Amino acid sequence: MKDPNLIRKETLPVNDVLPQIVFTPKELSASSHPEAMKMIHGDAINVTSLKLQTFKDGGVRCRICGCKGEYFAKEKYADQPYFHLNLYAVKDGVEVLMTKDHIVPIAKGGRDKLNNFQTLCFDCNKKKAMKTKEQVKKKDLKPKVPAKPKDSGK
Repeated sequence: MKDPNLIRKETLPVNDVLPQIVFTPKELSASSHPEAMKMIHGDAINVTSLKLQTFKDGGVRCRICGCKGEYFAKEKYADQPYFHLNLYAVKDGVEVLMTKDHIVPIAKGGRDKLNNFQTLCFDCNKKKAMKTKEQVKKKDLKPKVPAKPKDSGK
């Protein structure tokens, strides 16, 4: 499920990337904060990204379905100067982007703070939308139980 407009340079093991992520009160701009950039396999990467901080702090598993981010991909759009890191899981043989999700949606008073972010796979994030994780688990991800046949009374 990779964005077809992204240019992928390489993939990196999760355990090689997580130790390089730096916690900051807010994401630092690469242009005004050169200290936010670290060389990772020859490319400058912003290691203060709130998305990366979420993966380091909250883990690389989807908080709803439990799928696990297996590797980071170093990617960028053609018009962007720097590569960034995206985390991917593999579900049923298909690559799935792992995302940073607001636990309490902004529209419901949530904030852009690390303690309001969680790791979700793209599929679960799409289902969650502006619901809470608990609402999604109960409604959208509950196993469907086939209806019992009605007793005809005969």
